[in-house]
Amino acid sequence: MISIEKDGIAPYLSVLLAKESEKTTIEEIYIQAKSILAAEYGIEESNFSNVKKEKIGDVGEVVFSVYEIKKPPSWSKITELKNTENHVIVIFKVGEYYAFYFSEKGTKDRVRPYFSKGIQLRSLKPVSISHLYYNFINDDRVKMLWLSDISGKSKYKADSKVLSGDSVADTLDPLLDQSYMMSAARTSLSSASQETTIGVNPFKSSIWRGPCSTWQDFENRVVEILDKINSNSGEKDRPIGILAYPILDVSNIEKPYDFVLIDHELLPSDNRQRDLLSEIHEHYRIETTDVFSKNVISLDVYYEEKICGSFQLKTLVDDYLVSFQVTPNYVQKLKSHAQKFERVFRHPNLVKCWFETGHAIVGGMVFKTEFRDVSFNKFLWADFENHDIYTEKPLNNGKLALSDIGKKKSLFCWVKNFWNSVGIDNAVDQVLINSVSPTGWLYCDDGAAEKADFIHFFELNDVKTLTFIHIKAATRTQTGDRNISVGAHDIVVNQAIKNLRYCDRKNLVNALETRVSAAKAKQCWRDDKPIDALEFINEIKNTPENNKLRTRVVVIQPHTIRQKYESSVDSNVKKQLNTILVSAESAIRSSGADFYVIGTLT
Repeated sequence: MISIEKDGIAPYLSVLLAKESEKTTIEEIYIQAKSILAAEYGIEESNFSNVKKEKIGDVGEVVFSVYEIKKPPSWSKITELKNTENHVIVIFKVGEYYAFYFSEKGTKDRVRPYFSKGIQLRSLKPVSISHLYYNFINDDRVKMLWLSDISGKSKYKADSKVLSGDSVADTLDPLLDQSYMMSAARTSLSSASQETTIGVNPFKSSIWRGPCSTWQDFENRVVEILDKINSNSGEKDRPIGILAYPILDVSNIEKPYDFVLIDHELLPSDNRQRDLLSEIHEHYRIETTDVFSKNVISLDVYYEEKICGSFQLKTLVDDYLVSFQVTPNYVQKLKSHAQKFERVFRHPNLVKCWFETGHAIVGGMVFKTEFRDVSFNKFLWADFENHDIYTEKPLNNGKLALSDIGKKKSLFCWVKNFWNSVGIDNAVDQVLINSVSPTGWLYCDDGAAEKADFIHFFELNDVKTLTFIHIKAATRTQTGDRNISVGAHDIVVNQAIKNLRYCDRKNLVNALETRVSAAKAKQCWRDDKPIDALEFINEIKNTPENNKLRTRVVVIQPHTIRQKYESSVDSNVKKQLNTILVSAESAIRSSGADFYVIGTLT
């Protein structure tokens, strides 16, 4: 095995940071790190060069060693054929802190989980996120931000985005960007000699700075980083106030008021949980129940409106990731249904839960929300003319009964019997007026790849209005109370926004034309009289480009009662709901459409 001197090492600076939790030596840490590499990559002892140790002045020490990895080439299926790669491990120690450099890509992420756990490296722990924030993230100096959306799977917001500029934090939108967390940042750092920039990935305990031309350059930069975190012991929880931040301490979360599962349609078609979520959304209902213990979620689960089990979920957090300690109580006759539902608790990333303390479980992590008191003024209120607000659509054997739309008392029937675009324009004191008979074209698009539950097309005074109507039944509770609910709106609002691209008439026509065969089975009415759905598609298609076209997106969710909504003052639940609705309105308006939500008068 070849041995090299330190002057032959001049790497790209990207290091894993750790802090001593128990007294140890750099030699012991090297032996343990070498053991991890041997186990992870199948490296023989003979493939490591002799370790070399040197002092770094009076401030610290460093050890390094070269090792070989044998790998099959990426182009070959012959497992016996191996390439030999040479890599280096370098470990610095300054005070209580360590920095690990591994030349093999991905090794930092393999080693970090050993900190504080298992046998190897248990005397180290990752440098706390808040300590890295304090030392390296100053919102006035941030040059680049890598952001990740924490609002759960959504098709109207980017899962991640990167922003760059001289002062990136100043460009953040207080409303739209509050559902993003900072996964990494590049920021300027002042040293005694110059102004430099470094990259920080706090959740991976990693700092990077760029290529080093010499060993001395590499050593000086690493020592500067370690010296900084040794000298400054401060903590900062929210370095950029607008963004969301996950928390480790969940001892004070309490009073869960909404628990929902993400929409299965937002998962890839080959995702194993997609079918499970689809079945749950169709056949199950969830109610949160009062619980007097902090950090516990209590649920009653109903299968086909019969309670099949109750669950107590204790929320645990390890390295910012949530897991649930589940205590079930099954109804024996429906035990198998309860156990099927219980499977979702193995996947906290499928869950959304909100708490009155301002916490939320989203995307498999716990966040403390800084509520912003924004107003949403696009609620309209309806009495729904004795229709059943708890029934979304007429069903026959669990499937939409097209021929029954308008003949029963579901919300689909209410739309068919009463919808008229002028009702929104003529609303008095935000009350929807439905005295006018249904006019215009109404197309039921419910089903796979739907653009909306209904699409309405109407002309008045040479202005045509295209309305996408999305419907979600009110959430039934055992007590009959309908308090303000974030979860009741979350899925249907996301469904509305994921189809925003069809607000563009060309996109809508193209989408409908590709489904002409399916359209033949759709229900469609003109001025309340049945017509062939293809006539509706042709009407949209033949609308001249220069014709004035007004577009609306309407969410019908009768769970919200006007009196309860308007009388709620300083309610965290209302603030959270308003935040979701105002964010949705902003996305919808950017597509050139107006947005309305219809709740109930009583």
